Amino acid sequence: MRRIYIPLLILVLGTLSSCKTFYPSVMLKTPRDYEFPPVPTNVDSQYTVGINDELSLELYANDGIRMIDVINSGEKGQQGSNGETLTYPVEYDGTVKFPVIGRIRLAGLTMRAAEDTIQKLFARVYNDPFARLKVLNKQVIVFPGSGGAARVVRLTEPNTTLVEALAEAGGITKDGKAYRVKLVRGSYDNPQVYLINLRTLQGLKDGDLVLQPNDLIYVEHRPSSREAMTEVMPWLASFTSLLGLGLTIYTLTKIK
Repeated sequence: MRRIYIPLLILVLGTLSSCKTFYPSVMLKTPRDYEFPPVPTNVDSQYTVGINDELSLELYANDGIRMIDVINSGEKGQQGSNGETLTYPVEYDGTVKFPVIGRIRLAGLTMRAAEDTIQKLFARVYNDPFARLKVLNKQVIVFPGSGGAARVVRLTEPNTTLVEALAEAGGITKDGKAYRVKLVRGSYDNPQVYLINLRTLQGLKDGDLVLQPNDLIYVEHRPSSREAMTEVMPWLASFTSLLGLGLTIYTLTKIK
């Protein structure tokens, strides 16, 4: 009897202990020995223009007259004629095509450096122009702790924090682990993953982290008792079936 149960028990326990067995929808799992880097404490508001950014441009002459309306005259999306904002995409090669000055490379420049570059080029046509750039499609993705609750949050302010983005997404859900908030930053090929504990007041210091465009915020999910039973019941049924099979084999063996 013991010879039969031990292999069955090992088989079932091995299956149940598999990381993919329970809650296969859980994302961004890290190894148990993963060393999370310290949460950045410096405020970096110097955003760098990147490929696929959608830029808006406001251009003023030295007397304060807004020149972009004149420059865009007759173009689709003219600003000031129908209320739409004309956008300028940063293309695959890092360049942007503007009226009058043509195509220039802005990818890799800070916003201030990009504005200075534009001002110098427009200065060939206008006296002491003043340029103001905005990135219209800066955003972060927030998974607040429950399936179906993910949000794309637009970064309309230059120094939006982690806590503010979570609030914009509706806050951490009741099934979310406030003490297991992951912030994924950088290239998905080699991202930096920070672990933030918002359960305590001390953790609010890390929650004041200024976000960067394309950051991913993931609040780990705490399964409810109903979800746990839904996941466990099929495996319990399998274990019961295997146990019954073992008893049947044992009984037949004893009869022989």
